Amino acid sequence: MPGLAGPEVCRRLRATPRDHYQYILLLTAKHTTADIVEGLDAGADDYLTKPFNVHEFFARMHVGERMIKLHDSLFAAQEALRLQATHDSLTGIWNRRALFEQRAEVERSQRKAKSLSLFLIDLDHFKRVNDQFGHLTGDAILHEIAQRLSAAVRAYDVVGRYGGEEFIVVAADMGTERPDQFAERLCLAVSSAPVRTQKAAVTVTISIGVATANPCGDCSIEKLIQSADAALYQAKANGRNRVETAPV
Repeated sequence: MPGLAGPEVCRRLRATPRDHYQYILLLTAKHTTADIVEGLDAGADDYLTKPFNVHEFFARMHVGERMIKLHDSLFAAQEALRLQATHDSLTGIWNRRALFEQRAEVERSQRKAKSLSLFLIDLDHFKRVNDQFGHLTGDAILHEIAQRLSAAVRAYDVVGRYGGEEFIVVAADMGTERPDQFAERLCLAVSSAPVRTQKAAVTVTISIGVATANPCGDCSIEKLIQSADAALYQAKANGRNRVETAPV
């Protein structure tokens, strides 16, 4: 202004995506109902006409503050619900439901001619841990293992809890590292140091079943899990604390 009217400023502000709400108070010299309606329709939350009373101005600003606080609290509640729906409450990583929604990653990797590997992980003899030390210690171990797995993968890999003492890692486009080498690194990340809890320091090992979808293959997340599960069964049958790879 000049060159850009107030309603157009409002429209441009509203057209820009933002994480937090912006409360817009339109100050205008126009007094007609049509002008005021135009400003509100353009995205303004409230308006003042010139000349304005300073006390009224601050009163309306306080209304804006209350609206922003209300919006932020609703946004925080929405984000909390989203986390509850997609993340495991004990470990903080993705839950089973969110893992199955990785279908899009499978399809995208195949469209881009990249391989996709799925690692199904099981903690060895975990029932013994619960029987000997109790379920609270078992929960502490599950939480720590989730953190170790998350630290061992790349930032864009997916780590989730499949259920019980089973975890899943989904990794696309592994480059020069073979899936079995990647899996061995996960084993080492878990077993290299005991998990220290209030009751005991517990050494944990894992067995891993690996399944890989080749570029341009016909695959789904369910098929990958089925293949990895068969390989995991073989790993446990062969003595545990090892990696077995399913046919591609």
